Amino acid sequence: MPTVRELARDVVDEIVKLDSKVLTTFRVLLTRPGFLTTEYIAGRRVRYVTPFKLYFIASALFFLINSALGDMETQRKLFQTSPNASKWMARGAEFFFENLATISILLLPINALLLGLLFMGRRRRFLEYLVATIHIWSASYLLYAPNWLLVRAMGVSDPQVSHGISNLIYIVVQAVFQALSFRTVYRASWLEALTKSALLSLLTLGSTMIVMIGILVAAFLLYR
Repeated sequence: MPTVRELARDVVDEIVKLDSKVLTTFRVLLTRPGFLTTEYIAGRRVRYVTPFKLYFIASALFFLINSALGDMETQRKLFQTSPNASKWMARGAEFFFENLATISILLLPINALLLGLLFMGRRRRFLEYLVATIHIWSASYLLYAPNWLLVRAMGVSDPQVSHGISNLIYIVVQAVFQALSFRTVYRASWLEALTKSALLSLLTLGSTMIVMIGILVAAFLLYR
């Protein structure tokens, strides 16, 4: 089983090999929300990294940076050291955080389905909603490090408060990015884009919580 360091080295090697294409994709993804999705749908794909490769590179960078900064470990400890956390809750939380990368991949098609329901009147194929979801999530992963640095620059010493502020900023930034993407991809008005972005964020949070509750129920049955 490869270690996180070995996987990170493979990602860096991949970026070095594809430097111009990867950097071009990153630049377009972050500076022109939704444009990369419209380019892919229109068949103009040669200049850019494919959606799935982009997702794996972005997510690998996210988990590498997260591991280096210890942010996810902080979240895990905050949960496990809670006075209300029992053994089975701690086991469930540990499983969730250890398998978050896999859980995120499984949530992609669910999020794409939710996106399709929100824009049902646009008559798009599921694959197009999936590509849009992959691009939005990839951008969210890449925006993690700047968000973390911003919170640290604020000088918040309490890890729980710091984590709360970081999550709040992250959610707001992702919602704004989604809204901008919706305006480009679906020609949505500002009102529609912002409303559906907020709804999608809530639905995504809800689906994640359902998975978390399912894991906790399993942990309760196994470790109570």
